[in-house]
Amino acid sequence: MFTSSELKSADTISSEDAKLFVNNLYQTIDNNIFDPTFKNELRQQNLKALVAQVEAQPTWSRLKLT
Repeated sequence: MFTSSELKSADTISSEDAKLFVNNLYQTIDNNIFDPTFKNELRQQNLKALVAQVEAQPTWSRLKLT
């Protein structure tokens, strides 16, 4: 995750890296917090909406993404 990164908050990353971050974040949450039976359609819709938002912009600052 970004907490161990040497990048500064204002550094930019690609849309692809931002999408990977969002997906990794959701996977970490799924693995460590949520019981699989808790997941529902709304949660999946939120993930898809975030990924679409990330894909719509070519680069992201770490600060804006987090």
